[in-house]
Amino acid sequence: MRTEGKKKAGFYPTPVEVADLIADFIRRPLMSDGIRLLDPCCGEGEALGLLASRLGVKETFGVELDQNRAKQAAHVLKQVISGSFESMKSVWKGFSFLFLNPPYDYDEETKRLEYQFLVKLTPYLQTGGLLVYLIVQKHLNKETARYLASHFEDIEVRRFPGPHFERFKQVLIFAKKREGAFRSPESERTLEQILRLSPDELPELRKPDYPVYELVSGAQNFAFYSESVHPETALSEVRSNGLYQEGRVTDILFPLSRPKIKPLTPLRKGHLAMLISAGYLNNALLEHKGRRLLIKGRCVKEQVKFEEVRNDSEVVIERDVIKTTIKGLFLDTGKLINIE
Repeated sequence: MRTEGKKKAGFYPTPVEVADLIADFIRRPLMSDGIRLLDPCCGEGEALGLLASRLGVKETFGVELDQNRAKQAAHVLKQVISGSFESMKSVWKGFSFLFLNPPYDYDEETKRLEYQFLVKLTPYLQTGGLLVYLIVQKHLNKETARYLASHFEDIEVRRFPGPHFERFKQVLIFAKKREGAFRSPESERTLEQILRLSPDELPELRKPDYPVYELVSGAQNFAFYSESVHPETALSEVRSNGLYQEGRVTDILFPLSRPKIKPLTPLRKGHLAMLISAGYLNNALLEHKGRRLLIKGRCVKEQVKFEEVRNDSEVVIERDVIKTTIKGLFLDTGKLINIE
């Protein structure tokens, strides 16, 4: 991968012009229940958001490795997983449309990531569902061609329009998922030939006379979630949907005011020390004759050694002792004192 690409984690956003032309190839059926769109490398969600807007689809789902881009995508798509696409969990055949613009790189097993994304995500696409696959022309190798030909049909290949192709030599593949998988040597050869074609021989992506592909509904009993939860995501869920929304819980955890308690008998110094050290009176502000004292206490367990005589011999015994410490801060002078 180029240095620029590595800095962006292999992220090359789909040009808006290209996304707009892709939408011209697709139509949504009148009965659109269960139509779901997936982009497992969604970036900031711009491409899939544009497609969904053009097609009138609200069920949009994305996965994005970069946390900042995932936050932006969450404002555009219905649901976004912040993390690796491998952490994504969903139902097989749950999606009508798979928009696949994967990183252009190798993994540790020297397999191209474009191929790995294709193989691992195809099962989530419904039979008859539409794949839109963006890949650099020279990376469309024999292995990728064989997989596409055996799992998809009605395959069309277009190169990016104008200057967009000149930059990264990307091609775009439209394909409908087959029912089952079987070898198609003729389709394999056709796809492999694309690798050797010159730019002038590749058909350019242009607006078609009419939509070519119709979306199909995904499987029922749909689910979409991550097997790993990011701390910020968990905290956001807790704040919006957790017990924090229950008034009776927040009243207990964060009372608006503390009830005044009057003891039955006057407290001794030891009682006051225990209350302060236990935190009940932490940050209490005492005022007397114009002076203000902020107090804070704590309890610490310490080991204390005792010497005892047993059977005419001295024995050292260690015992745990709770030591109470109370500190006070004079707010007018800044003087810190220990209260015995």
